[in-house]
Amino acid sequence: MSRSGINAELLRWLETKQIKHEIKIEFEDSFNELSKNFLNAVTDARRLTSAEDLAEIILKKNGLDELIRIRKEVRKLELKRAISYSKQTDHSAHSLYVYLLGLYIYKCSPVMMSTLGDDFHRFLFPWVYAGLLHDVGYIFSEPISALPSSRGLLERFFELWRIEELAKPTTPYDDNDFKEFISFVQKLKSQANWQDPCYSRCDYPIDILDELRKIPWIERFELGLDTDAFRLFQQCVSENSIPTYMLENYAYKVAISGYDEKSNPEIDHAIASSLFLLQYCSYWYWLSVESQKVKDKSWCYKYICEERLDFSKNNLPNKIIPALYSVACHNVLPSRHEGKYILPIRLEADPLTYLLVLCDILQIWDRFPAGTKYLDDLDSFSEFALISEEVNLSCSNNLIVFEIKSNSTKFKEDLINNLNQRLVDWKTIIEIKFTN
Repeated sequence: MSRSGINAELLRWLETKQIKHEIKIEFEDSFNELSKNFLNAVTDARRLTSAEDLAEIILKKNGLDELIRIRKEVRKLELKRAISYSKQTDHSAHSLYVYLLGLYIYKCSPVMMSTLGDDFHRFLFPWVYAGLLHDVGYIFSEPISALPSSRGLLERFFELWRIEELAKPTTPYDDNDFKEFISFVQKLKSQANWQDPCYSRCDYPIDILDELRKIPWIERFELGLDTDAFRLFQQCVSENSIPTYMLENYAYKVAISGYDEKSNPEIDHAIASSLFLLQYCSYWYWLSVESQKVKDKSWCYKYICEERLDFSKNNLPNKIIPALYSVACHNVLPSRHEGKYILPIRLEADPLTYLLVLCDILQIWDRFPAGTKYLDDLDSFSEFALISEEVNLSCSNNLIVFEIKSNSTKFKEDLINNLNQRLVDWKTIIEIKFTN
């Protein structure tokens, strides 16, 4: 069954000769078939399962395929209504829609492409972090007592035996080489008194932030990079981006007094996503640094450096860290703490963050309710619970045109206000038309 509306346009565009060719170069042949399954899905169950099938292919291209487990964990938490935010909606299909919409806007908007550069391959590398993984931090949104197994899942990503588990299916395996490498790395950690992340001992948002910001192994890179995440952001992101000290202040104020300064402490899911991914990616980069020192006698070098991430020396500070900073910034709210001074974002100052926020706001269709407020009052939720067939997407006069069918005045006002408050000059890229 084929759908109409925005999903049909995204699928049509993906199957154009030029885009299909570029996609084939970047991803496995199954990308197009899996994208059809996702974009044509009409039930939540098929949409959510096909979303993870396609997401796994995209993550695998970047050596991040094991992170599909975190995306599936967030999906499970939302389906079980385990996240207490009363207005929670789906983020599994949502983040894949954001990823695909970002590809579309990047390729079809001359303004966006001229700002980000016209190298599609170069764009895809950071966009997988920003587009596909920007919401994994919801795992940190609840106290450890509520989600103990979820926190434990994250900790296991830093256990060294994971290298063996991940490598076995694809790499010739030598038990002695593995044990030698692990012993070598464990000795380094012991000498430096490094501790792997332990999220399960953190029951308060401020403790989670304190744990997430630690990156002790990064000092082994010999690039002069700071071992504190917020200081590291300051080193690596553009001076035109959101000031790192403001983002840090924002994060801790939310962790102490909530978003409105009067509610319960919270962990901002976007900042948690960014800091966790920074720990995870830098950890693998560190392992690559160490494995290169024993490459003549360890299959670990082949697996870590040849079969996973592109471990070019400067990728982490020049590409990955700026992308993760975009993830951290994408949920800064206007009129909340430092958000009053940070927003709106200018395209030329931080184009990747701008694109992520734009797509995050515009992804308004095919999202199921997962919070108590929406579940208890489905009638009000249905006012802005759009489906693909109620949103049309096209390109006209160098603009990306969204034609949205809605009778809700509040929905229309909220959407435009959100764009105005968070993004400068969005109308140079997007045109929005409302129909009844």
